[in-house]
Amino acid sequence: MFIIPQQVQVISIENKEGKHIIIEAVSEKYEQLGYFSAAIKNDGMLQNIQSTSATKSDSLVQITIEGDLP
Repeated sequence: MFIIPQQVQVISIENKEGKHIIIEAVSEKYEQLGYFSAAIKNDGMLQNIQSTSATKSDSLVQITIEGDLP
């Protein structure tokens, strides 16, 4: 929770396949989503992290981050 930047809102967290986690997040700034993704990787919260290309709708940028629990 402490690694989520103030300007990032987590929309959903799903556990679809055992240890595989999917996180959807939005922000007004691309940079904040990049920081969030990097923080998840650097803190070792998830492994094998993949993220989708960011999509912008109105003033919000959305990204999906996928990875496996250690």
